Amino acid sequence: MSRAASDATLSLTDTWRLCLELLNQRPLIRLAERRSTSVAFPRRLGRRVERFADAPPSQPVAVHVYDAHGRTRFLPLDLDAHDRTEDQIVAVEDDLAAATSLLDECDFTYLVDRAHGGAHIYVLLEEPLGAQDAHSLVLALGRRLPTLDLKPTSNVSDGLITIPGSAHKRGGHRELAHAADSARAIAAGPHSPARALTRLRAALADELRALLEEDRERGAERRTRARQAGSSDPIADAILDEEIRAVLVRGIGRHMSTTCTDLAQRGDWRAHGYPSASEARRAVLMSAIATGLTETDVRARMLGEEPQWPGLRSLLEHKGLDRLRDEYARAAAEIARRERQKSGRVIVTRDDNAVSSDTSANTHTGGGGDSPSVHDTYGVIRAWITLVERYAAGEYPGAQGWDYQMALRALGQAASTVGSTVTAMGVRWHSVALGDSRTGAAALLRALAAEDDPWVVLVARGRGIYADQYELRIPDRHASLIDELRWRPGKTQAVRPVFTVLGKATGLLFEAVERGATSRARIALVTGLSDDAYRDARDTALAYGLITGNDRDGYELAADDARLERLAQQLGAIEARVRRIHQHRRERADYWAKLEQLRRKRPWIRVVRDVDETDPEVEETLAQMYLDSLEAPPVQAREAG
Repeated sequence: MSRAASDATLSLTDTWRLCLELLNQRPLIRLAERRSTSVAFPRRLGRRVERFADAPPSQPVAVHVYDAHGRTRFLPLDLDAHDRTEDQIVAVEDDLAAATSLLDECDFTYLVDRAHGGAHIYVLLEEPLGAQDAHSLVLALGRRLPTLDLKPTSNVSDGLITIPGSAHKRGGHRELAHAADSARAIAAGPHSPARALTRLRAALADELRALLEEDRERGAERRTRARQAGSSDPIADAILDEEIRAVLVRGIGRHMSTTCTDLAQRGDWRAHGYPSASEARRAVLMSAIATGLTETDVRARMLGEEPQWPGLRSLLEHKGLDRLRDEYARAAAEIARRERQKSGRVIVTRDDNAVSSDTSANTHTGGGGDSPSVHDTYGVIRAWITLVERYAAGEYPGAQGWDYQMALRALGQAASTVGSTVTAMGVRWHSVALGDSRTGAAALLRALAAEDDPWVVLVARGRGIYADQYELRIPDRHASLIDELRWRPGKTQAVRPVFTVLGKATGLLFEAVERGATSRARIALVTGLSDDAYRDARDTALAYGLITGNDRDGYELAADDARLERLAQQLGAIEARVRRIHQHRRERADYWAKLEQLRRKRPWIRVVRDVDETDPEVEETLAQMYLDSLEAPPVQAREAG
């Protein structure tokens, strides 16, 4: 239990060391990024704990509430005085007194800290607690404590809280409200036993019952709407293996819906309007099956050494993790039933050029070392790509040049996809490939085409629904290299999705190491990064396990394509890409509608609406729309969103 504070408190450094060891749940902690009106802790600012083991950083830092498997050894209670008004500070003090009194009655062990009128309570647990149980308790406590912030426990992958010893956004540091000896004794244990949680649940019985009743009401409303819409909801009793295999094959290479991806990663089913964890869990499993994931795939993402879906684990944990097989089979049966009902529907498949989960386009290797023929279209494309990858980094150095390098790669990717040196993919397609805005992508293309001796030329302006056409061009300065050029085997790609989150500088540094630059001097020369940009990129790459080593001994690559793909999923890069495609689909539909209105008003104007069904963006969007329809959240939740 907590003890009264005294003048003999721990030093800032000792406070930080004690609480970091006690409360940190993962290998990474998050550094703060100041924004116009607040402070955020973005994923790209994750840093290895070891770097700050001895002293806290100068900026605020937050730790993860849950470990990689969606469990926690402490229950965080964040009592927040948002605007630091006198009334809010008094309210925090009242809630702090009420909370500590309740915790003492239930025989909990906890630490308290304070900063600028707010307070945190860290309830230390002897046994780890699952995310769903932890958040339910916090929701129940929130009905008694008006100043309690519910966010830290609501999100399995991004639930964060600042800890004692951390800098505060308003200045100073979070300070423990305990004497030094008392703080050390509380940290050393014993911590709160399981019976304390039982007593707390009994004390909060009315609040927990009210929450359960609200969830039931939402479920009843949802079932009523389903019946009114004429849709059935029962699970089929048996599944046909050949039907499930057909569903899995059709789903290969497609993405899960953004809602289900978020649920799988974070587990906050209430935020998406689901009436219970069970319905949210089934939605995730159905979406996973519809993207070609087998039970083994799901289990690996949920329970592997580097779990990508701790949220799904939290959704399943209260039923027992050994129930995954049964839950997967039930979801597969429902998919098969719906497939039979929609047997006349055209589903996009891998054979129909469905897009894979990364932005890369597979290209032929051409035997790896043969010289291309300047009279062969494929040979010209491969030669152009090889020259870009060899010389563009030197011609466009630094983080600013990264945009131009990636724009060139995107053009090479587009050419490889359509099998022509002339492409007209449109700025929306390029914005997805580059992870940039439409205006940014358009500006890059125009700038490249306007150069002297350019890599690409604009051969036709876009009109109506047709995009600008760009043609690959081997610059005169590199033309003499064609006859002796050896193609680089492999696939062509623009920005790997993970670097849209971790940043351009990190992508530059990773690719430099990937291509053999191991020393700091060589990396700096190849990338053109400034000292500050280099250090930030290096720290980010080390923190996320992309490279290993140090400035003295050099660096080595530590991540392959599979690791980059997993990390992109975990950091939300794939989810953000799919959202952007959805947005582009809506924008394109609006634009076509305006063109149709113009045609009706002025029938002498011919407007051709040519939907190219081999367009990767169109196909992926159609597939995504199908996935989103598998298990949509309740209507009021979508409207509220």
